[in-house]
Amino acid sequence: MKTKILIIFLLLLLPLVKAQEFSDYKLEISLKPSGIVHEKIQANFVLDHQSDSIIFSKVNEIRNIKVYENGKSLNFADTEEGILIYKNFLPGKLNQITIEFDTNDLVKKSGKDFIFSLDLSIPKEVKNLDLNLDLPEGFVLSDIESSVSPKASEVSTDGKVISVDWYFKDIKEQSFIVIYKRGFESKSEPFFLVYGLIMFIILLSISIFIIFIYKKNNRKFVMSTLSSDEREIVKFIREDKGVTQKKISQLAGFSKSKMSKLVRRLEEKEIIKKTPWFETNKFNLSRRLR
Repeated sequence: MKTKILIIFLLLLLPLVKAQEFSDYKLEISLKPSGIVHEKIQANFVLDHQSDSIIFSKVNEIRNIKVYENGKSLNFADTEEGILIYKNFLPGKLNQITIEFDTNDLVKKSGKDFIFSLDLSIPKEVKNLDLNLDLPEGFVLSDIESSVSPKASEVSTDGKVISVDWYFKDIKEQSFIVIYKRGFESKSEPFFLVYGLIMFIILLSISIFIIFIYKKNNRKFVMSTLSSDEREIVKFIREDKGVTQKKISQLAGFSKSKMSKLVRRLEEKEIIKKTPWFETNKFNLSRRLR
């Protein structure tokens, strides 16, 4: 299950060139949901001989390689032995080299868990080792015991990403294992479900309120376009759904011809719907005034 990888801390220099001192070594690892691992190595070291190149050896396949010093890109070649970096390295001068790359060989899936496994082989010259690992956003540490091995110096979060940090002095070899899983499988799942339900209810309520206000304003506008006689007919229909034309005519005191004219105008404006009923008609309001 563990994946051997030497590229992280095995710095091999070309023949006759040896590292005199490593003052600091920092490794930042960012895990992606897809299983891709992005690594950033920052090495501060001094050589005791002049050289025009050094090589960081590798075992696994890597890609998207970047090499730079103090923000300035350095020339390099990705060889079978490792990353060959070209620069005029002067004896006794502090070098601050940064290497970034992606790899797929450090994360395995086991059921619902993801297992990150890394074996480090570290030069004896390294004095301070700082290793930082960020889980993918939305992922959490597994509930099983020893989900982080060795015990982390610090575990923290910014609210989105969980970070695991280790700090060592005079370390030679070490295996690191971190077991993690998707956040929705964690104990916080009920909280997110309740939160999502509350947000859905709030959005639904807002939508209903907006529709209600729109219909209310629309009804006011439509009524403002009607004559007083037309509004009176609408009032009768609203108070008595299915009221007949004969009854409205009698209650309003409209003649048969006037009532017919008003009904025709309201139909043309799509205000009412007429249904034949025996020798008269029944009325209901259209959707415009519901």
